Order: sequence, then structure tokens, then C-alpha cells
Amino acid sequence: MLLALGCGSDSSGPPPPAERIVQIARPPQADTILAAPLQALVVEVRTETGATSPDVVVRFTGLPVAGVFQPTMFVQPLTATGYAGFASVTTDTRGRAAVQVVFGLIAGSGLIEVAVPEIGASDTVAFTVQPGQPYSVRIVPMDTAIRVGGSFQFVGHVLDRFNNPRTDAVSFAATAAPAGAGVVTSGGQFTSTAPSRVTVVASAGQRTNTAFVSVVPNGTFAANSADGVVLSDLDGGHRQVLVPGPVSGDVEPAWAPSGQEIAIAPSGTPRQINFVSVNGSTVAVSWPAAAAGDPYWPTFSSDGQFLYFSDVQSGSPVGITRVKRDGSGVETVAPGLDYRPTVSPDGKRLAYHTVVAGSIVVQVYDLVTRAVTAEFAGAFPEWAPIGAAADLAMVDESTLRIVLISSSGANRRYLTPVFRRYAFQQMSWSPRGDWLLVRGELGLELIEISSGLVLPLPFSTAYSYAVWNPGT
Repeated sequence: MLLALGCGSDSSGPPPPAERIVQIARPPQADTILAAPLQALVVEVRTETGATSPDVVVRFTGLPVAGVFQPTMFVQPLTATGYAGFASVTTDTRGRAAVQVVFGLIAGSGLIEVAVPEIGASDTVAFTVQPGQPYSVRIVPMDTAIRVGGSFQFVGHVLDRFNNPRTDAVSFAATAAPAGAGVVTSGGQFTSTAPSRVTVVASAGQRTNTAFVSVVPNGTFAANSADGVVLSDLDGGHRQVLVPGPVSGDVEPAWAPSGQEIAIAPSGTPRQINFVSVNGSTVAVSWPAAAAGDPYWPTFSSDGQFLYFSDVQSGSPVGITRVKRDGSGVETVAPGLDYRPTVSPDGKRLAYHTVVAGSIVVQVYDLVTRAVTAEFAGAFPEWAPIGAAADLAMVDESTLRIVLISSSGANRRYLTPVFRRYAFQQMSWSPRGDWLLVRGELGLELIEISSGLVLPLPFSTAYSYAVWNPGT
């Protein structure tokens, strides 16, 4: 800080030189952001002998602090009307220079350097910038997922208009759908008791903010991501990259019924399927060009002995092909422009979508009679496990809503409202048939079959082609 007017002396030697820059007057040491005190910062420049130095330039500079690239304090000459991070003032006949001061935008240390280049002298004036009035409430996390029975601590801060934290107390309250499935204490401790979408409001005086929690059932899934094929819990935990990328954007992983391995069609490797165990070991199965083309959208039979896939040759699907786990027995079971097969739980039927007369339709195909038994509008069908409320789930081609339907095409009903839209890619049932894992507009979502409750998974914005592990 600036040096005092007086100084001591040592009788055993010559007197020390006088201080070159002396503080004459200053604003309050502490004030809030953008405060503009009436009192100016006044300094006096002196020679080595202590005489005043008129008509020399004094530079006042608001200094930044670590990690901040703007002045912590602002200054202006007494005759100016605008504040900046720098001002140059010439000393008057008394050797004095003055500036008006405005406290900066960032709470913490505020520094003004006072420098006189002509005599090579400088010093620093320190201030404390305090937060401004309450403006908003920050709540962390803003959106998250947690397993049933889990708990965590919300953190809330009151901020001024430039996001400086204040010390005001923040209280919390929760509203869950269904009611009581997630609770939060006034101090922010959150506990979940059942699958739900919970709204949490943080309050400080008249200022509030809202956060959300998806309380999800237990389960794991595999999905495509920028990193490759990943495994993850439904709450985002225990994430691991099972197959490093890149992966083809429209080649989904397929779980074996055991839940201990997935099948993927490796990107850039024609006529091959890789069986990858959850510990990362891989077994590759391939076939000659004469047997079948490239596999897209693989899916296991219910007994795990066969793998069905869209057979793509020269860039176009030519039918549904199946192959045994050892690569033998390659055969086309449903010829046509067919996409993304799914196998019934009894292993006797397929469902897939195809193009008929320019429209996308789902066909149900009998593997015993080798004939189409039903056809209806839709795309990306997914056969439900035994005991589910419907035989199939699919995407409505015109509205992009999720539809539940029987394998005959009867009992068609929308699971999702008109304002929610879903991607043209497969969905995945939970093992008990009570949930669907789907790709929504902003990421993966869980949809409860019985109620239509939607649980967004906020960590999953970069995930696609997700499939629920049937072993969880």
C-alpha cells in the first residue's frame, strides 16, 4: 500500500530518501460492486529530497487478478465523464494528481497501480470489492439422475447481478411426481424412494431457482457415443468405454439374453460381427461375401443362439439375415427392403420396418411359415418381453410419438403426448416390460408404461442407440 508521509532516520548514517508517491486521500477501503465513492484517490509525487513534483504524469491502472482479464477497479480523471481501467493525470502545482474510483464487477481484491514513469516510481492501492444486492439463486446440480434409494446434497448460492456469491442462506423444497417419491430437506439433502421426476425449488428471500431430479430404476445400458460403445448405469454411474470409437452412427449394440455380452457390427469391417463381453474380450465372427452382405442393426434370438440383422449390400438392405454364433448357418429369412429386425420372445416371429408404396410400415413376419402376418404404419419396432402391456413399441412415422400396439396391428395407442418427439432409432424395453429406454430430442429418456411418466437422463445428450441390459 502507499507509504506514509513521515519516516524514521538512523543517526549512524545518512537519512533515507523521501517517499516518492504519498497517499493524501482515498475512498473507503471496501464497498460493493460498481460503487462510486465521492471521495477521490489523491496522491502526491515528491522528489528524493521530499519536495513536491508538479507537472509530471501519474498513471492510474485498475489491475486484474489471477484468472480475471478485466480491471478489478475502474478510474477516471476528475474532469472526465466515463470510467475505464486506466487514467493518466498530470500533477498540479502542489505535485498532486487525483482520480475518481469505481469498484469493479468481481467481488474480492481490488487493486489500483499508481505509477510515475518519469521518476521510475510505482505503488499499489488495495481495496475490497463486496458483492452487490441479491439478484439470483444458483442451485447445483440443475438437472441430474439418481437411483431409487439414493441421496445427495444440493448446494445453493445467492448471487448478485454479476454472479458474485453472497452469504445469504438458501432453503429447498421439493415436489415429486408421483407425490412423495423424492424429498428434500430445507438444507438441501435429497432422498429418493421411488421412480419419479422431482422439481426442487431453491429460495432466498424473493429469489428462487428450480432444479430437477430423475429418480430412475436400477439398470444398466449400452449405447453409442463419441467415445465409442459405452456401458453405464441408468443414473450415469459406472460409465466405461467398452468398444473405443469411432462407431457407425446407425449400428446399435445388441445385448445377448444373458446380459454378459453385446454384439456390434464394427465400423469399416465388412461382413463381420463382434461379440464383446462386459469385461472387454472380443470374439469376431465373419462370413464370405457369397453368404451375406454387411450386418446392420443386429439383434439376438431369445435363446441367444442366432443373431438377426439387416443384410446391406451395395448400400441398400436386401432382407433380414440370421447367423449362428459361430458364423455358420447364414441364411436370408425375410427378403426385402427391410430395416432393424426385432425377435418375438418365443422366437417364432420378426418385426421390422420397411418401405411399401413409398410409406414406412412395420411388418410382422412368421419365421415358420415365412409370411407377413400383419402390416401397419410405424418404424423401429421393438418386441416387448412376455407379460408387458403390449406386444410391440414403435415410433409413429408422422408424429414421432411412441406407440404401443399388438402384433396384429390392433389396440394401437400413443404412450407419449403430441408435444414430445422421439428420434428415428430403436428403443429398448426393461426386462420386466415396465419401462422403455428411448432417444428423445435432448438425450435418452425413460418412459414408464403404466403411467407415461418421462424421466430424462441429463447426462446422455451425446448418447444414441441405447439398449437396456436384459440382465438388469
